[in-house]
Amino acid sequence: MEGGKPTIVTNAEGQRTMPFVVAYTKNGDRLVGQITKRQAHYNKNNL
Repeated sequence: MEGGKPTIVTNAEGQRTMPFVVAYTKNGDRLVGQITKRQAHYNKNNL
């Protein structure tokens, strides 16, 4: 809420939806959102 009105909060990538895809790399880093989708497509064996 801003000024008594509901607002849509954007994420770090500027999108208006929350990430729904989560992955963990081999070294324990967490990936969320679009980057996860890209990694799942291009780097399938290393997630």
